[in-house]
Amino acid sequence: MTARTFSLPRTAVVVITASVIFLPLGLIFWQSFLNAPFFNPAKHFGFDAYAFIFEDADFWTAFANSIVIAAGMVVIALPLGAALAFLLTRTDLPAQRAIEVLVLIPVFVSPMVLAFGYVVAMGPVGFYSTWAKALVGDVPWNVYSLTGIAVIAGLTHVPHVYLYSSAALKSLGSDVEEAARVAGANPLQVALHVSLPMTMPALFYAAVLVFFLGFELFGLPLVLGD
Repeated sequence: MTARTFSLPRTAVVVITASVIFLPLGLIFWQSFLNAPFFNPAKHFGFDAYAFIFEDADFWTAFANSIVIAAGMVVIALPLGAALAFLLTRTDLPAQRAIEVLVLIPVFVSPMVLAFGYVVAMGPVGFYSTWAKALVGDVPWNVYSLTGIAVIAGLTHVPHVYLYSSAALKSLGSDVEEAARVAGANPLQVALHVSLPMTMPALFYAAVLVFFLGFELFGLPLVLGD
């Protein structure tokens, strides 16, 4: 009786959630093969929409740029997020709570606001650019380039990797790492040979998440795209 009481609401939630998510997706997928709205009796099934997209050279340019940005985001966000997770959960770093709040700020700030912030700070006439030009005679970066967008997008997605990695480290406990320290391993060896292997599943999921989030970026490329 108790099992039924708990399973029915759970099943209802799963069914409702699946309907809300998959029904619109299914309609969109079906509509992509039609030459008219799906409720129009004169509709015809075909691949014209896909042919139109795949024959457009701009689509492949945009797709290649998305791959570069998404891969760059993973390269930037994954090591930084994992390192921050280790430092804030496995060391006695001072002001850990304040640092964690600062790390998570990009999650709550609009990407367009962050993009404009980088333009003000590191754009052609930004204060960091002005300082660098006065110091070395040139600005060694370009926020409007594809590389600049990938780096900035990667930095704004460090919190996603941090949340996955820190949750994994907290759930695993520190017994194995303490045993490694007792055996003579230094903090770097513990991080690379003990903590990293234990958090690989979480890091893999974080990398996949960040990679696909790179394909739905809009605010940053809109502001920084040249």
